[in-house]
Amino acid sequence: MRPNLSIRQLSLIMLAVVTLLLLAFTLLTWSVMQQSRHDLAELERLNVQQASMLNRLHVASLEGLNRMDRALERQLRPSLGDPIAALEAVEEELNEMLASHQSFVEATQGTPHLALRDTLNTHTESLLDIMRQQLAAIQAGDRSRYRQLTLAAVEQSQALTENARHFYAVADQQGTELLEQADRQARQFGWLLTGGLLLATVVLASMAWLGQRYILQPLRHVIGHFRIMGDGDLTIPVEVRGLREIQQLLGELSSMQDSLVLTVRHLDDTSQH
Repeated sequence: MRPNLSIRQLSLIMLAVVTLLLLAFTLLTWSVMQQSRHDLAELERLNVQQASMLNRLHVASLEGLNRMDRALERQLRPSLGDPIAALEAVEEELNEMLASHQSFVEATQGTPHLALRDTLNTHTESLLDIMRQQLAAIQAGDRSRYRQLTLAAVEQSQALTENARHFYAVADQQGTELLEQADRQARQFGWLLTGGLLLATVVLASMAWLGQRYILQPLRHVIGHFRIMGDGDLTIPVEVRGLREIQQLLGELSSMQDSLVLTVRHLDDTSQH
């Protein structure tokens, strides 16, 4: 520390250091919050949007195939139930499949697993096309055509199920990786926060030491020297130290002491004559 540093300069330095520490803590907290927000959004996209839409699609496809058989039975045997209501139920499941598929495609636009997504899309579109043909066969009363299409529909449904399970496994793995990453970031933030607190403690201790070393001690020295002068001892020289303003004060005190010494000598000489 330069001994001729002014109190104003020291105060500005301390203020700058404290400001930098606060800014660093603010930036660190903001960075952690942004990363946490991104991880939560990614986890929500995986678990809620992608997996949920795929699950709805899968359930709708299975339910649609089941309702398709019921619709055929009621078409051939109206005594089992209303055939029109059965056909409407099939159309509802097809619409649910279509809506779920569109939502799934939108949710997986940024997925890194494009090949798996494209495979799911292919099986879904093929299954939807076959099920529409099945519905047309039921409406036309073509039972043989319906049975032929059923074999192809079952194959596509099984393929969709297998790929959906694979997609669920990949999504679970991604979710686990995100949680592990969040845990690592939390530990890193803890270490950074601990280091920051230690650094802040060191800075505050340094500020206290600087104030003690270059302000309080020189001021105590000034007070002590005034007391010595008050006791009549003008022989002890004034030690100039501390910050610039303190040095100026001690310099003026030294000048005052020299003036008092000269005054005392003059009075002493006058009294002797």
